[in-house]
Amino acid sequence: MGFADWRLVIVDVFFRACRKHRKRAKLTAKIINLRFAQLSVFDSNPGSRLLPTKKPTDFPSARTTASGSFSRMIRAFVCLFVVVVPVFAGAQNGMKTIAGTTVDAEGKPVPYVDIAPKWRASMSQGKTRLTVQTPEKNGEGQSDTYGDFSFEMMEAWWEGILAYNDNRTKAGVAVVPRDQAPQDLKLVMHPAAEVSLELVSSSSQHPIQLARTSIFYRPEGSTHYTNILYIAANSPRFRLPPGRYEAEFNAGTMFGRKKVDFEIQPGQTEVDLGVVEIPPVKWADQPDAKAPPLDFSDVRGISLTTDWDSLRGKWVYLNFWAHWCGPCQRKMKDLVPWYLENQRNRGQFEVIFIHSHDAKNFDIVDEKMPGLAEKYWDGAPFPFPMMLDAEGRIAKAYGVRLFPTEILFDPTGKVVTIPDGPNAFEELKEKVK
Repeated sequence: MGFADWRLVIVDVFFRACRKHRKRAKLTAKIINLRFAQLSVFDSNPGSRLLPTKKPTDFPSARTTASGSFSRMIRAFVCLFVVVVPVFAGAQNGMKTIAGTTVDAEGKPVPYVDIAPKWRASMSQGKTRLTVQTPEKNGEGQSDTYGDFSFEMMEAWWEGILAYNDNRTKAGVAVVPRDQAPQDLKLVMHPAAEVSLELVSSSSQHPIQLARTSIFYRPEGSTHYTNILYIAANSPRFRLPPGRYEAEFNAGTMFGRKKVDFEIQPGQTEVDLGVVEIPPVKWADQPDAKAPPLDFSDVRGISLTTDWDSLRGKWVYLNFWAHWCGPCQRKMKDLVPWYLENQRNRGQFEVIFIHSHDAKNFDIVDEKMPGLAEKYWDGAPFPFPMMLDAEGRIAKAYGVRLFPTEILFDPTGKVVTIPDGPNAFEELKEKVK
């Protein structure tokens, strides 16, 4: 019998010993990220088992020995092995466990509520769909039939918790400071108000292709906002519980940022923020505009004297990226083979990758590159010229706020594609043949 099998038997004995305290056993199962039914080797459904299927007869002593002092020893061992150790490890990794109850305004439990630190609102045919959007290391949870919930979340400075019922008509919000991990949090659910607005930039020659809106919640008595909701739409509609909020709008590099504060009162069902004007960025919005200087801290694969005058006459594709950015790496899966196949046309174009301020020198980038190359572009060496933006001057000048950000310039230096508009790489492939 393997170690994993013995561990499963011990867990099963522990849960059977805790049968009078099923709620506690269920919470323990959540902490170790396993469901109660899946932990039992005596489950009659083989498809639900996480480990190799075993029959009760394979463990003749599992039931007969779970008594007296031995049973107490087993329970203590399991608590240490499957509860204390994982929780301690989670704390060491910057995680904390939050537990509490979802209730209505009268304090009655509200069951089956979805809870998460971050949400995404997506729109299709005028309808809004709310789904959980959490980083890989952050968690989500759902309250049970008694309204109880427990899940892990990162120890951010301030982390919001947003909750919705199954049909998204009721919502609740709370904030957990970094130095707290409440185990009796009361998440009050209220009827959700629908918030609507329209984003425009009437003075820009570039239309807004797709604006991103981030919603921040501000708890009562605090000056701190925490991000809880993200939506990509020019006329977003979303639902929120009562509270004070800040909406931050980002329409890409060609436009400035805009912030709007608003408040939802209890009992309010609709909030119309009206038309929100997004200002254009001056350098990109003038007919004779020139791109800001490429004020890099170091370069590789291209001359130290590279500037816009030396690039004149070529299509120039700029890609603002970072070694930690997954979408940036996945983008290279198509870029690398195309770039290598079109070396004969290098006189027509230039591709320049501009690394974020996270890398102060090329040693930092080189340390990450072998793993990235193997994972995302079949182990090939990084073929593109690269600029380091160690001080963040280039990104600031171009208004870059997200990675990856791609911009294509024509041979005269004029902006051809803008972020969130037509794909800059696809446009470059069309121009270089």
